[in-house]
Amino acid sequence: MVHIPAGEFLIGSDPRTDPHGRASEHPQHILHLPGYSIARLPITNQQYQAFVRATGYPQPINWTGGASPVGPGHPVVYVSRHDAAMYCRWLSEATGKPYALPSEAEWEKAARGKDGRIYPWGNEWQAGRCNSREEGLRATTPVGQYALGKSPYGLLDMAGNVWEWTHSHYQYLGKLIH
Repeated sequence: MVHIPAGEFLIGSDPRTDPHGRASEHPQHILHLPGYSIARLPITNQQYQAFVRATGYPQPINWTGGASPVGPGHPVVYVSRHDAAMYCRWLSEATGKPYALPSEAEWEKAARGKDGRIYPWGNEWQAGRCNSREEGLRATTPVGQYALGKSPYGLLDMAGNVWEWTHSHYQYLGKLIH
């Protein structure tokens, strides 16, 4: 977990600087959030498998025999927001610490920092900083593989690889896909 300090940040997109920003992300504006913590990496198949085994919760549809078809270090996929929330509930009970999905605003601050940058690393697209269409892999990669794509707070995989859930009811949730 990484602590994100309380304070203001720019949320949303400015169409003058981000031509790929969606209209639903406009206008870019200042928002204040209290401090919070967020996972440094996405949840892996191995972590989710522990939840499935401990609770008997249904496995993702792409799994067979209780295991993912890709490596244990890859991000878990084919889970709904409800599944993700149930994982958080189980993790809270198992550890005695509170866990929950972040809000869209919490996710965005952790991903983009305080200054409203377009990508976790800055405002210019740079190939090789995340698993994106341009990489041509057409599959997930193990979490944390793209260290050059880290956010200002040191979080990894905040762009590319997979989409992530938040608890907010917002049309465009999760990972930024270039």
